[in-house]
Amino acid sequence: LLNTGSDVSGPATRSGRVAPAIVVDAGTAITVDLVSTDGAFEGGVILPGFRLTAQALATGTNQLPLATFTGQDQPPPVIGKNTDGAIRSGLFWGAVGAVREVIERMSASLSEQPHVFVTGGDLRHLAPLVSPHSQFVPNMVLSGIAIATLGERGASVPSYYPLGL
Repeated sequence: LLNTGSDVSGPATRSGRVAPAIVVDAGTAITVDLVSTDGAFEGGVILPGFRLTAQALATGTNQLPLATFTGQDQPPPVIGKNTDGAIRSGLFWGAVGAVREVIERMSASLSEQPHVFVTGGDLRHLAPLVSPHSQFVPNMVLSGIAIATLGERGASVPSYYPLGL
């Protein structure tokens, strides 16, 4: 977490923002980061992503197969009807529960309600389930890098960037 930089805080930063932000990003890992109202990275949580968890189940057990699942798939039923379905359900609903719990605990530690932004290809269907007020923003981290670069050069951020950043 020490080397987390503007790619995380950039997307949630804007002068005049009135609340802190929680940024959830999923890929190989699922990260949940807290960004202060002034754009400073406050800390975060790193969880294994869907593929890493599926690989751990397949390689760490004698009988479970490697299940394929990404957050781009439709959410599976909570109750799997076979081994693959049960694994896919565990991957998805386990991530929902973990991320929801982290968001709730981070939010409870704040004096004001944070904005919750969700990004990453593996979270498209996860966003409304982890927080009712979350906003899915594709390519948010790339936008953060661009915003940080523009800021370092003293340039203003174009109005077409997501979230009006």
